[in-house]
Amino acid sequence: MAIEERRTRARKAAGTQKRLRALLVFGLDPLVVAGPSGYPGQLLADLGVDNAAQEVKRPFARLSVEAAVGAAPDVLVLAGVDPPKGRPIVPGLDHVRSVPLRSPALLHPGPRLVEALDDLEAAVRGAGQRSP
Repeated sequence: MAIEERRTRARKAAGTQKRLRALLVFGLDPLVVAGPSGYPGQLLADLGVDNAAQEVKRPFARLSVEAAVGAAPDVLVLAGVDPPKGRPIVPGLDHVRSVPLRSPALLHPGPRLVEALDDLEAAVRGAGQRSP
C-alpha cells in the first residue's frame, strides 16, 4: 500500500474512532516525548489521536513528570525504550495503559511509514496489546 493512501485511509477512519490522548515516549531519564510537529506527532494526528504533549514546541523534547501527569494521557506509547523494572514508567501515571511498539519503524521516517502507522494504531487503539 502506498504511504499517502494509508495516511488518507487513517484520516478518514479517525472520525469514527473514540478520541484518545497519547503520550509518545522516546526516553525515560530524562522523559523525552514526541511533540505534535514532528513525524510521530503527525502520525498521531492522522489517526485522530490527541497528542498529550500538545504544548511541546519541538518535534522531540524533554517533559517534566508533572507536565506528563497534567497532560492526562489515556495511553503511554513506548517507542524504542523498555519499561523500567521496579518502578512506573512515569510516576503518577501508574494507572495509565502503557504499550511498547512492536517494531522500530516509527523511529525513522521513510519507506516503512505504513508499518509505523499500523504499529502506532495498534498500540493506541489496544489491538492485541497489553501493558507490560
